[in-house]
Amino acid sequence: VDNNNLIDGNKMSKVPLVLFSGGLDSTYLVSTLLQSGPVDVIYVNGGQCKDKIKCEIEARDKLIEKFNTYYPYKIQGQYEIIDPVYLHTGSDKKWTQPNAWIQGVYRVLHVARHKAVYIGYVKDDGFAFGGAMRSLKKLWKNLLKVSFTGKHVSLKFPLKHLSKVEILENLDKRLLDDGWVCELPVDGKHCKKCKPCKLMELVLYDYKCRNGK
Repeated sequence: VDNNNLIDGNKMSKVPLVLFSGGLDSTYLVSTLLQSGPVDVIYVNGGQCKDKIKCEIEARDKLIEKFNTYYPYKIQGQYEIIDPVYLHTGSDKKWTQPNAWIQGVYRVLHVARHKAVYIGYVKDDGFAFGGAMRSLKKLWKNLLKVSFTGKHVSLKFPLKHLSKVEILENLDKRLLDDGWVCELPVDGKHCKKCKPCKLMELVLYDYKCRNGK
């Protein structure tokens, strides 16, 4: 979607640009932001397997349809970056999801429209409490420096102090069945063996212990 056809930066308030994969964390993040106003959402291929990309996009489509029902006209821009951002090391092509996400978001950033970029990392991921988050913020700041002189769009991680169980407790349960977490789907279903599947199993068990269901 071309945002130039959606807004005049001088006449409308800026909106957040949210990295939305269709997983638990990003679904909660989008849902929370929609309660306050309009958002743009973006999907970026971070080098996942093709089956996962297909399942994630299908999940996003279902969730966006629900968002459009619950929050009419609040999702204003939708983007998909399907070609992955690879890092070349000799004859091999490598990828890292955070780098791909940043590069993908950078491709569609509209400084007259987007007030901030939101990524839904939570403390369960482990990532938020290492040096990687600081490095991403530095990378983002430097990317803006070379292209948008004098312009700054913040990179934010608003869920970094929340656990997945806390998110599950507060998530609109009407959205839960349409999300996707599996890294290695089998015939369009969760494999129940990969790290995200095992983590979600623990989260659901923890939730049941806390809430009795």
